[in-house]
Amino acid sequence: MAVPDNYSFSLQDVVDEISGSQDDLVECFAEASASGFDPAYSGSKNSLRNFRKYDEVTTFIPTLTVSPLSQVVFSSGQITGFDVNSNTSWTVSSNQSWAFLLNNFGVGEGTFGVDIQPNNTGSQRIATITITTTASGVTNISRTVSIIQNT
Repeated sequence: MAVPDNYSFSLQDVVDEISGSQDDLVECFAEASASGFDPAYSGSKNSLRNFRKYDEVTTFIPTLTVSPLSQVVFSSGQITGFDVNSNTSWTVSSNQSWAFLLNNFGVGEGTFGVDIQPNNTGSQRIATITITTTASGVTNISRTVSIIQNT
């Protein structure tokens, strides 16, 4: 028997729904809590579904923003940084050894630094820095930023 989808239901409806044998209110709600009811729910109980998480699937979706998206740095080299805002942990990697990461991970809001070595190549060069969320059990996201170093 399902709990009726209306504005009232009985303790027996709850007992029947959770397949329990308890008919004492305290014992019934203890068993209800153990089988997925949310005991912290408050508000209108127009149906039992309002305080049991029947179809609720909590899916964590990582977020990630990085700024600025690119920087032009001195040919003589310098230390520069980027701001990261995320709702999870993240890692940083560089595709160029001359753009050395001073820190390569963080959690939530933070910054990472990049030590740019002098450019003695006679040519402009570009490093791509990749920032990736590292939450477990979800599809993580990446953002890239660029560092442009002139001669």
